[in-house]
Amino acid sequence: MKLLNKKTIEVLAPISGTVVAQKDIKDAAFSEEMIGAGLAITPENNNGKQTAYSPVSGIVKVAFHTGHAFGIETKEGPSILVHIGINTVEMNGKGFNATVKQGIKIKHSDALGSFDVEEIINSVISSDVVVLATNDSSKGWEVASQATGAIKQGEVLFTLVKK
Repeated sequence: MKLLNKKTIEVLAPISGTVVAQKDIKDAAFSEEMIGAGLAITPENNNGKQTAYSPVSGIVKVAFHTGHAFGIETKEGPSILVHIGINTVEMNGKGFNATVKQGIKIKHSDALGSFDVEEIINSVISSDVVVLATNDSSKGWEVASQATGAIKQGEVLFTLVKK
């Protein structure tokens, strides 16, 4: 997609749920854009397993052994972080099952892994899935549009535009 003849990247929702504005994410590193710009999604189903899907095509540069976070580098340059839950690193992988490994190529909507929403809710601060364009990789890009309200997996969560 081109926006006013500019290069764009559509970042898709990795899960279905309700969009959370970045300023409302329950972790200062995310809400204050210390890591990057984007949004979060509160899962629509709070009981049982969910699958998180890749929001972009690219190469998996980071796949935490705990299955709670993934970094995907797009061919255009920006890397997208998908972080499942807040403080979930403390769960040491309990309730998570990663299906991708570092270094593989991935397409929009390929499964990253599954997670147990109820397990997360009972263990840590929040089950929100954070999706950000990381600061160190997205220089020269800006978030041009953002979804609000209810969103389905695979719909456009936000769009990055080359400045």
